[in-house]
Amino acid sequence: MKYIFYFVAKNSFENQINIYPNPANDFINITNENQLPPLTITIYNTIGQTLYTQQNSNSNNLQIDISNYNSGLLFIKIESFNQSIIYKLLKL
Repeated sequence: MKYIFYFVAKNSFENQINIYPNPANDFINITNENQLPPLTITIYNTIGQTLYTQQNSNSNNLQIDISNYNSGLLFIKIESFNQSIIYKLLKL
């Protein structure tokens, strides 16, 4: 009998970014755990409209006001150099 083991490791870039609270009402916090190089942060709604963008954020802790956005699902894209990750956020 032959065994083959597979595992899926989370992207190390993803492990260094935290977005909270989720779900959120008024504000979200984005923390950059290990001081990654400058980040570009973009928030989209479900039809692809850009609601927020900030380029070259060097902040380790960023608070974003989402109080004026409609309730529902939002997508947060975080880019740094050649890596990007998209998070889902529920706006209450």
